[in-house]
Amino acid sequence: MQIIIYDTEFTAWPGSSQRGWSEDWEFKEIIQFSAHLISITQNKINTTKILNLYIKPRINTQLSHYITELTNIKQQDIDTGINSEQLFEKLKSFSKDGSIPFFSWGNDLHVLKETAHLNQLDINWLKSYDLRPIFQDFNLSKNISSGVLYQHFNLNLNLHEHNAEHDTISLVESLKHIQQNHLVELEELFHQELTLSS
Repeated sequence: MQIIIYDTEFTAWPGSSQRGWSEDWEFKEIIQFSAHLISITQNKINTTKILNLYIKPRINTQLSHYITELTNIKQQDIDTGINSEQLFEKLKSFSKDGSIPFFSWGNDLHVLKETAHLNQLDINWLKSYDLRPIFQDFNLSKNISSGVLYQHFNLNLNLHEHNAEHDTISLVESLKHIQQNHLVELEELFHQELTLSS
């Protein structure tokens, strides 16, 4: 089977998370989208395509010092990035018109929908699911993030947490680890999750 593992980064400021982005000028606009299109068989995971995109916000075009420090994303990355319409065009193509399901840690669909809404774009074709249930048998901390998941499995990787490109690598390498070292039937688990969520 084929699935897309992805992660997003979006505009934020000191206290945004605690406030729930409630200030009238605060919006969760995607600034980075990374994804691996993976093929899962009984014995192996193969990454067949990779996306790493920087996206220009429409409203808050200047990144806060807070988010650049957190994500290691530079203003120049954003200034030379694509717009939101181009982002979703690329995702539609990447997912073969939405026929390949998306999975992210905690399900970032709400962020994708907010960016789409702010830009008056229809993304009803995009189906996204929470990846966390796949790891439910591994005694993870309730608040563990995608960017440090690999550390739980003692994987020797040099990654920057809260950078979508690196967080996606953490997710994919952790999936490979549990399949290879814990003999997890990932294909079956993903099919179950899709059935339960539909």
